[in-house]
Amino acid sequence: MSGSGKRNSTMEVLRILAMVLVMLVHATFMSTGLPDKNMLIDRPLVGLGLYLQSALSVVCVNVFVLLSGWFGIHWHPKRLANLLFQVLFFAILVFVVLTIAKPSQYLNANAMGTILMIHGNDYWFIKSYILLFIFAPVLNLYVEHSSQRQLLLLLMVFYLFQTVYGWLSIEGAADLAGGYSALSFMGLYLLSQYVHLYVYDKEKFQAIAHKSCKFLGAYLVICLVHAFIAFIVTRMGFPVAGRIFTYTNPLVIVESLCLLLVFATLPPTHNRVVNWVGASCLAVYLLHANELVLRPYYAHYIGQVFQHYSYPLYLLIVIGVMIGVYVLALMIDQVRILMWNKIARLVWKQK
Repeated sequence: MSGSGKRNSTMEVLRILAMVLVMLVHATFMSTGLPDKNMLIDRPLVGLGLYLQSALSVVCVNVFVLLSGWFGIHWHPKRLANLLFQVLFFAILVFVVLTIAKPSQYLNANAMGTILMIHGNDYWFIKSYILLFIFAPVLNLYVEHSSQRQLLLLLMVFYLFQTVYGWLSIEGAADLAGGYSALSFMGLYLLSQYVHLYVYDKEKFQAIAHKSCKFLGAYLVICLVHAFIAFIVTRMGFPVAGRIFTYTNPLVIVESLCLLLVFATLPPTHNRVVNWVGASCLAVYLLHANELVLRPYYAHYIGQVFQHYSYPLYLLIVIGVMIGVYVLALMIDQVRILMWNKIARLVWKQK
């Protein structure tokens, strides 16, 4: 929110972009997989293209969490209830539609369990974010009552620990889970708060027009470095490219911050259409990343496209699929919003 209480549409564009990158991540890692040595020998340009896709999109989750830290999570039961209602709405909708279409395949306890997210992969981001939401008041109090030096020291120790046990040794600490965890989210939340409070100077940054270009350049350079390092090490026969594209990779975290600052250094704007789309962008994740949809349909279809079409045509089809999913999720979410508004009026006596 801006000082006037209105949503900053410039930052909402980043939120929308981050969701596009989530779909691109799933269209790369889950659909095509990272290139191996044989692909880099037979189709080097395609392999490099896939690495660039991965490098550009791997910031998606970190950016979402950094945005929460930038503005701060203001805890209220209504906010949590709204989030849970949205998750349940899409989880139930997906289950019901698939059960009607294929009752023999989906009318079982395992499929029903996705509604309550009882499996490890069921909306992992949502579960980690809910924990971040619950602990946000504690994190906010710490930031408010600690000095810059104390917060910086905490971040340095945390990221040293995470780099060693959550990246170099990817299974060194189960609590970090390579960035797929609430603990990593809390680190990103505090990092974003620190940058916003002690590094970012709104008047100074936004007065220098080329600041955003510098951060964009840094983001793109890091993407290229990631892609070429992955290409080289894989071509040399070292299958460690996956480690490069990990949420806990320090370069990925810096890359994510750079993308955040690209938009933070632009002048704030207010656009009703952008804000409308941004308010429903989580619906895109809830629709396509449901485990009943993500691997058997979304990732499978894109994987088939990659196998049967040229790389340029594959990219065009992926863009079309992502646009289609985005629009469908936005339309469905309008029904959810209408339902939630009626429920909220009854529970919180809204006027």
